[in-house]
Amino acid sequence: MTTPTKWLLTLSVMIPAGIALAGDWPQFLGPDRNGLSAEKGLLTTWPKEGPPILWQKEIGEGYSGVVVAGGTAVVFYRSGNEEVVEALSAADGKPLWKHAYGCRYRDPFGKGSGPRATPLIEGKTVFTMGADGKLHALDLETGKVLWQKDLLQEYPPPKPLFFGMGTSPIVEGNLLLLNVGGKAAGIVAFDKATGKEVWKATEDATSYSSPTTTTVDGARTTIFFTREGLVMLDPAMAT
Repeated sequence: MTTPTKWLLTLSVMIPAGIALAGDWPQFLGPDRNGLSAEKGLLTTWPKEGPPILWQKEIGEGYSGVVVAGGTAVVFYRSGNEEVVEALSAADGKPLWKHAYGCRYRDPFGKGSGPRATPLIEGKTVFTMGADGKLHALDLETGKVLWQKDLLQEYPPPKPLFFGMGTSPIVEGNLLLLNVGGKAAGIVAFDKATGKEVWKATEDATSYSSPTTTTVDGARTTIFFTREGLVMLDPAMAT
């Protein structure tokens, strides 16, 4: 997590001159959701003053990570009474589009009221989930809302959430999966194109751990670490 103060988003040169920074980082913990980059030729040491800064931009508060795909960087933060999704040129920081909407969440312990979950770029769509359960699918090129859902209204949790919703979404096939934490809807799979519910399972409360998908004994398996414990599901079980 980042500090709950305002971000200073900085892009630095971390590779030798003449090598293009081509790899995308489209979701929480990178392309394979494991914190590893496949880039080659990275610097093994930095100058004493740090890598040269290409550009920097002050944005609002939050715990959300930056994601990058196809030359577009997407940031997600809180500004006043709004959560903001903003797309920037990864090359020079030029603003491309911005989508903002009202957010009433307030952290009861004063640790910051910004979004907790990191956006996900899948193809030409950006998926974000805010601290008070606002789930959005936005067009990557324009910021147009493709669909949206209020998860806390549709799947109310049995108990109030102290720290908001903080699990980062994951896509597997045509499904967007989340540990929602609602009654009889602990984990929910949505059609990524329409937002329509495809299946739901468990009554596990939402956690601040983000799911991952892997292959176990030849079968695709999505792994969640909910408030109740480890849950392994076939993401296509109802499709």
